Amino acid sequence: MKNLLFVLLAYTGLSICQAQHSDSDRKATQLLSGIYEVVSWHDGTTLHVPPTVVGRWSFIEGKVMCIIHNRVNPDESKSAIGWGYGSISDGIFTYAYPEFITTKGSKEASIIDQSSPFEGERKYKITFTSYGILMKSFEGTQTWEIHKDKMVYTDHEWGPDKKYAQRTWKRITE
Repeated sequence: MKNLLFVLLAYTGLSICQAQHSDSDRKATQLLSGIYEVVSWHDGTTLHVPPTVVGRWSFIEGKVMCIIHNRVNPDESKSAIGWGYGSISDGIFTYAYPEFITTKGSKEASIIDQSSPFEGERKYKITFTSYGILMKSFEGTQTWEIHKDKMVYTDHEWGPDKKYAQRTWKRITE
C-alpha cells in the first residue's frame, strides 16, 4: 500500500510539472525540436555554401548540439563542436553550451580552444508568426526564424570581431 501511495504521488507530481508548460510553449518546442543542416552562411559580404561551410544543429528533449566546419579560408579552417541544454518556458527559449571545443588552423598546425562562444545562457523571446516562430534575443542582436522546414539564424555581433553572420539551415528530421 505504501508503494502504491508513492507511485500515485510521483505520477501526480509529474502531471503537475507537465501541466506547468503552456500550450504555446509546447507548440514552440515541437516546432524547434529536430536536427538541422547548414544550407548557407552569409558573412555580410559573401554567401558561402557546402562544402565550404557545413554543419548540424539539434534540439531534442532539452539537449542542444552544434557542429560547424568553416573552410572559407583553406589555410585557416575552423571547426566548432558544442553541446549543452535548452528549454522553452513562459515564452522564452534559453540555451547554453557548457561544453565547447573550437579548432582552427591546418593539418600541419592547429590550435584548440575549449571556451564557449558566449558566457552562461542566452535567452530569446518567442513570437508566433505566419511561418512559425521568431525568437529574438533580449539584447536585440540575434534572431532565429523557425519554419516547418528550415531555420534562419542571424547575428549582428557574431564572434570575437562582432560581425554580421546569417546561417540558413534545413530541417533533416520530420
